[in-house]
Amino acid sequence: MTGGKVLRLGWAATCMDCDRALAPGDRAWWFHLDDVGRCMSCAEAPIPAAPVAVTATPLQQPTPPAPPAPPAPPASAPPVSPTPPAPPEVPSADQTAPIEGLGPQPQSTTAGASAQAEYERRRGMERARARRNLPRLLLFVAAAPIVGYFGVRLGADILDGQFRSVASSAVDGGVETGPMFDSGLVHRVGLIAAFWTFAVTATAARRVTGARQSTEAWRIGAEGERLTARALQELPASYRVQHDLAMPGSKANIDHVVTGPTGVFTVETKNYKSGVTITNGRVFGAGRSLDHVVQQARRQATVIAEKTGTTVTPIVCVQGGRVTVKGRLQQPIVDGVRFCSGRRLCETIANHPVECGDDELQRIEHRLA
Repeated sequence: MTGGKVLRLGWAATCMDCDRALAPGDRAWWFHLDDVGRCMSCAEAPIPAAPVAVTATPLQQPTPPAPPAPPAPPASAPPVSPTPPAPPEVPSADQTAPIEGLGPQPQSTTAGASAQAEYERRRGMERARARRNLPRLLLFVAAAPIVGYFGVRLGADILDGQFRSVASSAVDGGVETGPMFDSGLVHRVGLIAAFWTFAVTATAARRVTGARQSTEAWRIGAEGERLTARALQELPASYRVQHDLAMPGSKANIDHVVTGPTGVFTVETKNYKSGVTITNGRVFGAGRSLDHVVQQARRQATVIAEKTGTTVTPIVCVQGGRVTVKGRLQQPIVDGVRFCSGRRLCETIANHPVECGDDELQRIEHRLA
């Protein structure tokens, strides 16, 4: 969380940690890059240590006392063989330990759930702020056409007065001049001005109450992750896909993790309508450098590689646009991160030149269970 500073809020907000309501005028930490606030109590509290993933084991029931020994059988009776002990219970696939450090992960996580939840949280704060400002916005919109209409009439009266004053002084006040503007024309121009001022102010009020661009980015990201999850369903049954895994010690997440006969992959989804362009070992989107996307994908692959003990290939899947490669020798790979479109995602994974044996695949899937 970067870009924070202590200030007195000019608006109402909610603490990102304890959900405490922050009123205008309260002192709080405000992170302008993430558009979230933190109350002073949470900011001064010590940061708790990161939780350690622990495999849950069932509680053992107390062993009941042994029953009294039965009487010895007669000498002529055959000996009774003791009952063999029950074999130890083997945990099923659903009981295997989660990735250490990633916390317990469900077997089927909804793709884009984290991004969608963040969008809904931010949008809820914006709606609450819009509801508080609604009376002022309505008054502003209602007053705008009145100001526009009477502004035109006032301007016409001022010009008419100036015209009469100049004309009267030119003839030494001996001639009385008529009005400079026709009253019907002034009325029609005033109505036109009222209509346009109402339209402009209503549009401005709608934009103020709408979602910010930073908030819309979370919704667009969630849609892109769902498109990627739909594309990954085309992989053969020998591949396993997990969505929305939490990163240790961070609020970030890993969009998708794929394991199969061709290895282990982390897939970071970016929903760029303009696509991306790779040239001279750099990647750009909408004219801006996407080095931070490459670093993000590498960090995700490093986390999974450390937990599984195997090589992990980072992939950035671009939804909504194309991946353009400029240069004869240039590949769609930047600093070890492979870029591909949503249409070619399954092809990129299935044709990866790495083979993973059955034993190795079982071990990796056991760690990712």
